[in-house]
Amino acid sequence: MDKRHLVRLSDAAFLSAIGLDAASKTQLARAIPVAPTVSESAADELWSRRRDYFFKPATGFGGRAAYRGDKLTRRVRGDPRW
Repeated sequence: MDKRHLVRLSDAAFLSAIGLDAASKTQLARAIPVAPTVSESAADELWSRRRDYFFKPATGFGGRAAYRGDKLTRRVRGDPRW
């Protein structure tokens, strides 16, 4: 499954834009955690709050290549900004 779908399904503005009713939005909010996209513009904020998140490649399968934010290091990420 492509994890980018979780980004959209946790975005209230997107759900409103597609006309989803309030009850369905509430149900999705209970079942799907907020899933922000890791981008260059959000990198610093996500790094500072990484302990609140799990990180997963968009096309990763199952539990493979998932990183707990509190265990994520700059070396693991492979990017000097991370």
